[in-house]
Formats: sequence, C-alpha cells, structure tokens
Amino acid sequence: MSERTEGRPPGGATGGVGPGPTPPPGGFPGMPPGLNFPDPFTFWKQWYDTNEQAWSKALEQMVGTPEYAQTMGKTMEAFLAFQRSVRDNMRLYLESVNLPTREDIARLGEQIVHLEEKIDDLDDRVDELMAAVRRLDTAAGAKATPDPRLDEVLAALKGLQASASADAVRGQLDALASRLDAIQAAVKDGARPASGGRRGGAEPAATTPS
Repeated sequence: MSERTEGRPPGGATGGVGPGPTPPPGGFPGMPPGLNFPDPFTFWKQWYDTNEQAWSKALEQMVGTPEYAQTMGKTMEAFLAFQRSVRDNMRLYLESVNLPTREDIARLGEQIVHLEEKIDDLDDRVDELMAAVRRLDTAAGAKATPDPRLDEVLAALKGLQASASADAVRGQLDALASRLDAIQAAVKDGARPASGGRRGGAEPAATTPS
C-alpha cells in the first residue's frame, strides 16, 4: 500500500482527477493574507450584461433606420421570387413525370368534401323516405284491421238507405195514385156533358106530326 501511495500529491488528488486541494483559511500559499481569488463566473456575467446592453442599443438603432427597412424589403422580394421560381419548376417537373401537384391535391380534397356533403344530403333524404314508408305501412295495417264498430255503422247506414228508398217508392206510388184519381175524375166529368147532349137531340126526333 505504501508503494502505491508514493508520489501522489497531498490532499487526496490523483493526477488531476477528483477534487483539488482545499485552500487553507488564510488563502493559498504564496498569496498575501486577506486576498481572495476572484470568481470567474461573476466576471463573465458582468461582461455578458455589458455587451448585451451595447449590442441591444446598436441593433435597435440599426433596425430603426430606413436603410435597414429597404434592405429587408429587397431581401424579402428576392426570396419570394426565388420561391416562386422553385414552385413553378417543381410543378413543371411533377407534370412531366405524371405526378399530382399541390394544387391537384387541393382540388381533389375540395371534390371529396363536396361528395361527402352530397352523401350526407342523400342519407337525410333516404331517412325521410324510410320514415314516410313506415308511416304508410302503419296506416295500411290500421286499415287492414278495422274497428268492429265500423261494421255496426255501415249496417246502420245501409238500413237508413233501405228505409229511405222504401219511403221514396211509397211517395212515388202515392203520386201515381193521385194522378190516376185525377185522370179518372177528369174522364168522368167529360163524359157526363156528352151523354146529356145526345138525349136532348133525340127527343125532338121521336115526335112525328099528326
């Protein structure tokens, strides 16, 4: 064990691996007492804050200038022109190899949406027709099994019709009988004057002169 531990630095350091030596309360050896080693993270944070403020002010001033706006406008126009050219070239390439473009797929999607709407309308109409057929079937079933009271009503109506027809026949017979009576009375009245006239004419012819 003593041979393996020879040559190691004091404080448990093993060739730069692991924690380093703990500084004594008075500081590292060779440093005057009361002098502390500066923290590098504090210095880096101060440097970052200072540069951030400076760069922020510079960028705000640059962005607010009209030259920057013109430059950004020209850059955007150039990018849009490049994008348009790429889109047109891609469309021509897809057409040459018989592949659908984005516009073709969008039109296909619109047609599919319209077909779905038409199918929904047809479904609604079919449902309405089926409901109407069910109502008709229900009404037909109700007619096929009539209420027994309807038979009684029909029998009563037939009896009324028979009685009404009998009354009508009786009325017609009474009318005919009254007409016959009138005709007989008229015949009798016309026959009486005719027979009296014949008697008056015969009596003078029966007398002969002496």
